[in-house]
Amino acid sequence: MNTLFTSLTTRRLVMAAALGLAAASVATAAPAAERFDAARTTLVKPGMTQDEVQQVLGRPAHTQHYSLSQSTTWTYDVDPLAAEQVIFDVDFDAQGRVAASGERRLPTQ
Repeated sequence: MNTLFTSLTTRRLVMAAALGLAAASVATAAPAAERFDAARTTLVKPGMTQDEVQQVLGRPAHTQHYSLSQSTTWTYDVDPLAAEQVIFDVDFDAQGRVAASGERRLPTQ
């Protein structure tokens, strides 16, 4: 009986440890929501790589790839709680480097 109890206790401890590790890996794999810092948009310069832009601005809210021109646009929500939606776009050329960037306002609905 003692061996059975020890075996069950060991199994429970191993399962708890495995679940704890799984939960920890999920927590680190899914980054917390990033707050967009509009002041950092001035750091985005033509010729920067996508990795460099992501280091400066974080992950974009939206990504659009244009197959004909082989270009990509990343869109960041500047202030999603504002009355007027303001977004910041970063356009990448076919080589994945910044071709243009800028802020634009979307009409309210």
